[in-house]
Amino acid sequence: MHMVSRTLFAINAGLLWFGVVLSTILSATDYYPPDLSSPSLYGNNAVGTGGMTGRLLDHFSYFTTLSNIVAALVVTILIFRPTSTSPVLRVLRLDSVIMMTVTGLIFNLLLNSGTHTGADWWSNSIQHVWGPIVTVAVWLIAGPHGWIRSSTIFAALILPLAWLVYALVRGSVTGAYPYNFLDVPVKGMASVLSFVAVLVVFAIVLGYIMMAVDAVIDRRYRRVGACP
Repeated sequence: MHMVSRTLFAINAGLLWFGVVLSTILSATDYYPPDLSSPSLYGNNAVGTGGMTGRLLDHFSYFTTLSNIVAALVVTILIFRPTSTSPVLRVLRLDSVIMMTVTGLIFNLLLNSGTHTGADWWSNSIQHVWGPIVTVAVWLIAGPHGWIRSSTIFAALILPLAWLVYALVRGSVTGAYPYNFLDVPVKGMASVLSFVAVLVVFAIVLGYIMMAVDAVIDRRYRRVGACP
């Protein structure tokens, strides 16, 4: 079964890395026009090489980019260490699934404009639709299972909360934020923090749902004497 797991991890990693590299190239090469209509959101950078640094900083400051990179790194590690017992890897594995789930849900429910075409359609689809679906599916099939505890769930909040602090601090300096629900100049800090609180609660609930599902799958594998 380890070979099956490694194959699934490799497929997951290949898809995610392709999406990350493609989106990075599109951002670096000025594929996306400046968004002058929303000066308090990312995207208002100079065209050409002069705006490349700003575009790349914005790109790597999106939660979507972070989620895809974390998930890609984790499944890449699991290709070579599918039975690892590292506590850090356990937390990051849970992080990868929760963050990709949140990325897919938030984008498709709140942010999707449905106007993506060409290379942008591929990049957007991989990072917001196929990537989250494949990541969750591979976790359900290949795990690793039996890794999630309450402590794992709360430890997994550290990385997304660190990103949030970074996004808000950077926004207070640059005046630009990654998403409209974090747009402090427009929404106000109270509204932003309220939305964040809802997301944190949702992430915790999702973590416990995943822990319950994981326990059922882990018991099934143990009963049949197989290893995912």
